[in-house]
Amino acid sequence: MFHLVMSGFYPDVLGMEIPVNGIVAKLGVKFLLAAWLITLFGTMIETGVGFFHSINERINSTLIAKRGTGMSNAARGAVGAFLAAMGLIISNFGLIALIAKGYGTISWIFFILQGVALCTIGVYKIYQHDKLSK
Repeated sequence: MFHLVMSGFYPDVLGMEIPVNGIVAKLGVKFLLAAWLITLFGTMIETGVGFFHSINERINSTLIAKRGTGMSNAARGAVGAFLAAMGLIISNFGLIALIAKGYGTISWIFFILQGVALCTIGVYKIYQHDKLSK
């Protein structure tokens, strides 16, 4: 929906540093900015929690496979604290710079860690499972 609204302000929107602020200012509806910020921060929290959980689960499943027991709650908290500290360090670059330069890099890193592993190790494990079940 937001992209549809942005298209109504084309080509002015291309020069805006933060398009939502410029569009809300032009519309003159101040509560939309508050709604947008709630949505933005909610999305960031959901994404962060999902990312933290995926890293914890990846480590936990590896530990279960290697030593038979998973992570303790303290270890899960330590991983979460480490990831949060890394997030604080990364946040020094600023949101605009992070979006402009960091999202592409973060997406490639996530793809390599998750996607490549799934398409190589995952396919290998499926093949081995099918081979053993015959």
